[in-house]
Amino acid sequence: MCDMCTSVAAKYTCPGCLKHTCSLGCIKKHKEESGCTGKRDKLKYVPMKEMNDSTLMSDFHVLEEIKRADDIAKRCRPPFPKARLPVHLDNLVRQAQQRRVELVLMNPGMSRRLSNSTRYDTRNRKMMWRLEWLFEGLPDGGTKMVDDRVQEDATLAEVLSSHLELQPGTAAKQFLLRDYADIGVSGLKVFMRKEGTPANQPGFYSIDTTRSLGSQLAGKVVIEFPVLLVALPSEEDRYPAPQQPSFPSEANASHQFGMQPMGHQFGMQPMGRGGPGGRAGSIVLALIIIAVASAHREGDFIQASRRSQFQELRTQWSDLVGHHCPRFGADRLVAIPVPKPEKEFTYTAQETYKIQLSFDDDSFITSWISIIGRHAPPVPVLDVEIRRSGDEITRVTARVEYAPDAYIKNHAQLVNEFKNTTHWPKHLLVRYRFNTQNDVDLDRGLYLLLQLRDVDLDRGLYLLFAVGLMVTIILIINAASGAHLKLAQFLQDVAGDDPAASGGAATWKGEAKAE
Repeated sequence: MCDMCTSVAAKYTCPGCLKHTCSLGCIKKHKEESGCTGKRDKLKYVPMKEMNDSTLMSDFHVLEEIKRADDIAKRCRPPFPKARLPVHLDNLVRQAQQRRVELVLMNPGMSRRLSNSTRYDTRNRKMMWRLEWLFEGLPDGGTKMVDDRVQEDATLAEVLSSHLELQPGTAAKQFLLRDYADIGVSGLKVFMRKEGTPANQPGFYSIDTTRSLGSQLAGKVVIEFPVLLVALPSEEDRYPAPQQPSFPSEANASHQFGMQPMGHQFGMQPMGRGGPGGRAGSIVLALIIIAVASAHREGDFIQASRRSQFQELRTQWSDLVGHHCPRFGADRLVAIPVPKPEKEFTYTAQETYKIQLSFDDDSFITSWISIIGRHAPPVPVLDVEIRRSGDEITRVTARVEYAPDAYIKNHAQLVNEFKNTTHWPKHLLVRYRFNTQNDVDLDRGLYLLLQLRDVDLDRGLYLLFAVGLMVTIILIINAASGAHLKLAQFLQDVAGDDPAASGGAATWKGEAKAE
């Protein structure tokens, strides 16, 4: 019986609460009184003994819906805005990079960021560093001395001596630093911690106080501003040298403490003077690996997706099947299906049907293109130009064109589809064209040349010789593999011309040897 009126036999069962009803009126009354949505709870707990094929398929469909929703969310998610620094900070980082210093800036609001007074003097074209001197040998955690603006060409010994000499108003400070002042600047040891090293295995660079500040910071990572540790000769053992005095271990420094790595642009570490040949080889190897990983081979299918828009309704991205996608390096003509809009479609001057294409895993997305209605030709042809440079895609552009007479004559069926308002899906003719243009990345090339300028000449020659030898071997192998057939034919002809080699009887190709 019906659970609502209790007078008529039940015909329906609510998927949400399993209530039995007999008519539409009882169903509406049931929903109003109980607040039931009428939808089955797909995530409701089901005991193991009640599991069957139906519940298993239901769980499978739930997982498919979750996966589909996740994919739609990823496609519709707006791109993350790129972190951009203010103009003066961007100029500061760039000037430090030109001096081979990887300057890492912390997030705004952090104490180290707020206290940084480092600036670039545009008039004199010099870096003005905030410099902290830390005397850790003193009680209560040591004493810190600060110089707000130190020119990059200033000698460190002169800057340090200004803190150790007796000056008016510095009696208290001089009393704390009396042990350091007695030894003198020439007898003290100055160190700088290497960024990115573990806390239980720190490494410290030895700083030469007789040289300028800029020369001692070159080839090092600096977080906001340099901090120099001043130690007595008896405390030198507390500051071990880095185990690997090269940059690979410091590459993780910019990923700690919520910092923004802005010191280098292309993901390559600045080169110091230790082991330049090995770092040069690593840079070349990394560039080769990146190029191979991102390369396309001739004839490979390029992933493509499509979505459409009519009035205020917009569909989700849907992948095109293989024979509708472009093939790398091959000009081809395909007909992709155009789905029917959800709203009733009529050919009017105000209504416009648009599509948008995406290529190479959403790396290149075209603008919205009108194919039906306003600003669209009666029979459109979509021309997609894919610009390539070597094995990479650099740009994709698309525009709609009027169908030529030859197309209208040879594709009468597709033309009739566009003229018929009730025929869906329609098929849009898409012409994929590849335009080869060898672009030279000047920024990366100049950066690589600047980084390789300090490579030791002997090691650089060894590296150049090794690379040249490898290229020569490859060319010889390719030449030999292509000429072995001609060489075999040549030897056969020579042997055939020599009577002694053939037992006294010369034979020619195509003739049988006499018995």
